[in-house]
Amino acid sequence: CIIPQHAFGCWNLTAWPRRENYQCRAHAEAFQSAPTDDTAQSSFDQTGVRYSELLRLPYFDPSCFIVVDSMHNLFLGLLKEHFTNILGYDAKSND
Repeated sequence: CIIPQHAFGCWNLTAWPRRENYQCRAHAEAFQSAPTDDTAQSSFDQTGVRYSELLRLPYFDPSCFIVVDSMHNLFLGLLKEHFTNILGYDAKSND
């Protein structure tokens, strides 16, 4: 998604802008065709998109087929980050 951080508290899912396939592909192309590593990193920092060989498949839609695996959720702390900082749930509080 492309929600700005200040709008994370908005729970109206229909108001959330969705990143489209053509946008993901354009950002990935910009990343892949960057002339230097610094330019590629700058592209990634702005868009959050890197190139993938899966984009060579015409039916692959990165806006629909992305999954965060359990290793990233558990071991890298994304699940904890989501619950504490995005949802505002703190296991230590009794509220």
